[in-house]
Amino acid sequence: MSEQLAALGIPVYEGFAASNLDWSPDMVVVGNVNSKDHVEVVEAQARGISLTSFPALLGERFLASRHSIVIAGTHGKTTTTSLVAHILLEAGRDPSLFVGGVPVATGQGWRLGLGDDFVVEGDEYDTAFFDKGSKFLHYRPRTAVITSVELDHVDIFESLEAVRDAFRRFVALIPPAPEDGRLIVCHESPDAVLVSQNARCAVERYAVVDGNGDPPPQVTWWATNVEYLKSGRVAFNVHHAPNGNGGLKLVAVEYFQANAGQARPTIMGQPFDGPMAGHEPGMPEHYDLHFWIWQPNPDGVFAPWNPSVSCAHAH
Repeated sequence: MSEQLAALGIPVYEGFAASNLDWSPDMVVVGNVNSKDHVEVVEAQARGISLTSFPALLGERFLASRHSIVIAGTHGKTTTTSLVAHILLEAGRDPSLFVGGVPVATGQGWRLGLGDDFVVEGDEYDTAFFDKGSKFLHYRPRTAVITSVELDHVDIFESLEAVRDAFRRFVALIPPAPEDGRLIVCHESPDAVLVSQNARCAVERYAVVDGNGDPPPQVTWWATNVEYLKSGRVAFNVHHAPNGNGGLKLVAVEYFQANAGQARPTIMGQPFDGPMAGHEPGMPEHYDLHFWIWQPNPDGVFAPWNPSVSCAHAH
């Protein structure tokens, strides 16, 4: 993080002191580890400088005018946030991003795009000493994912029911029609399903199904044929059936290493000879997510799917 701040030309003060506010900032953003007795909190109040939290600032200044896509859950938030942002980038939607990690595809944990979508990792931890509510309550979700709900952060949550209550408050923020709010929840997490039951918005569930079996009837998105390949690669098929039935779309998703001479991935059992989006000869070795979207035509033959949005790098 210090290297990223330095690259942006943002000065960093070593240690805390009242004199760090001599440049007269408009406001002071207080982290949730800082108490009301913190030297710079006390000095800001003495100088009449407004205090705020980072979640509040992000919600007010960046998310209020965007399509906020919030990825929440006890586990898997950083990975899922990075994957969603990457897919939107590959689809040409130019999203913004804030995630508590450094995705390979972006090289940094933030991105300010020109598109309407803003993907943010939504943490249930508390916000600041003056705001003990969860961070994600500031993030104005219109689309949200809940990967799991379990007892965690026991320093602030005294019980699993307290964790559930935080997630219920989050779910209540997602707007109903006509604002097209949507919640996607993991079917395999009983408490994630539980907190979704009072949602005002549309709710969809996802799951991983063993082999090539059928999903539970409530599931609309499911993965099959999960393969764990060499070098940490994972391949799987993703199916979508609105309302549990209807037209099937098959999305073949595969991690692969973009190296000269690397074996080409396969689609529906056939070698894929198309371009690998975003990679040119001589680029550094790294891992990336690539996906191919197919659907059956009226004859039952799988053919490329043409989505309603532009997917410049989807094959």
